[in-house]
Amino acid sequence: MHEETERLNLHKQDEESDLGLPSKLDRLGSGISIDGVGPTSTFELSKLELVKLFNFAFGNGTLLSSYFIVTLPIESKRISQEKSAAILGGFIFVAGITQLINPVVGLLSDRCSHKWGRRRPFIFYGALMGLLGLFMQLVARRLENWNAYLFAFTLSMIALNIIYSCMNGLIADLVSKEQIGQANGVIAMLTVIGAVSSFAVFQLIGGLDFFYGFYIACIAVTSFVTFDTAGKLEARQGAHQQLYPATDNIWREIKGAYYISPVYHRDFFLILVSRTLYYMGVSSQCFLMYFVRDTLHMSESESEKFTSTLAVAGQCFGVLTAFPVGYLSDRLANGRKKYIYASCAVMALGNIGFIGIASKDAIIVITCMVGAANGAYLTMDGALAFDALPNKDEAARFMGIWGIGAFIGTALGPLIGGPLLMANLDEDGTGYTQVGYGMLLTFSAIYLSASALTLTSTTVS
Repeated sequence: MHEETERLNLHKQDEESDLGLPSKLDRLGSGISIDGVGPTSTFELSKLELVKLFNFAFGNGTLLSSYFIVTLPIESKRISQEKSAAILGGFIFVAGITQLINPVVGLLSDRCSHKWGRRRPFIFYGALMGLLGLFMQLVARRLENWNAYLFAFTLSMIALNIIYSCMNGLIADLVSKEQIGQANGVIAMLTVIGAVSSFAVFQLIGGLDFFYGFYIACIAVTSFVTFDTAGKLEARQGAHQQLYPATDNIWREIKGAYYISPVYHRDFFLILVSRTLYYMGVSSQCFLMYFVRDTLHMSESESEKFTSTLAVAGQCFGVLTAFPVGYLSDRLANGRKKYIYASCAVMALGNIGFIGIASKDAIIVITCMVGAANGAYLTMDGALAFDALPNKDEAARFMGIWGIGAFIGTALGPLIGGPLLMANLDEDGTGYTQVGYGMLLTFSAIYLSASALTLTSTTVS
């Protein structure tokens, strides 16, 4: 048995070396921590410091929620009314593709020795890129230059991923292990509050031109607050130094940035699979505006307003669960998975409940239930991933890989759901039948159930 263990360990070291990753011996010789132990802080942060440190989550939630439920559906209809579902699916696929940069950004920030620290340079320049992309989107939509709009949208998505990836790295750098649940709760709570604010602003103003201005202001303010707070906390904790050595071959490192072993990183790999299935399940939300229009027989303007109302209601209930769940899991030390099981069950049942529904009140009630479950899930998913990190010195890289689960799920869900709806057009060809929506929602419920079941095979609590 001992010889077999040694053989497997040597195989693992050879596998990592082939991918450009420092071997276990290299890490020991460099004073680098291994086996999940990393630079996690021993300082306890106040609630206000957590809110300020992860403030960008508000801006990120503002964009990503209304982007896919309100903004992009409207822009897709402007491009082509008949092909709006397919166009929307294309936009979502592009957004997902941009998440592929996260492991590389994480790897580079993990090894960054800039005077601003490991994460802050990426946050600063990522914010500038995002502001430029959003301004270009505003100009392109006014000119109805949709090729330029797609380019600007891609630029904006890349920027958001850069900032968010490095913000995740700040958890490992500056948050104690006793506050991991609270930190992820704050991120989930701010994400949901940002979503609520976004939909509320859309309901009050309505015009997309102003909405893009709101996006720009949110990214500018929240990225600066995160940038500034990280600098102050790093100075207090001395956490800005480079902690992980680079190898001589950067391309081998980049290749290795996408590597995760189903055997040696088994728990983290299964969490990634679970996250992918979750995003496949919730991606049906991007068709919510069309569902409301066709199910309740509303006009385009009515469906836009009611979709915003639903989004605000669901996100408000998400706010109520996001931080409390994280706080309870830290204080009670009763694990993360049971909260995820309950969340996935509620969301799956909610999707089934939408099938054949014809009441506005019933849709609002189910949306609120799903929103509350979603808030709890977002907190526990991130906390569980940090609990299972194979190496916290490379937190941003591994969390970048974790983020790819969102890309795969967000891309696959609409790529499957969009054609399902397109194959079930109504008689006049401007909407979709209840059969199509029933298939879409059933698939979503299956994905969410599979997400929870996948975690039953993990050993991390």
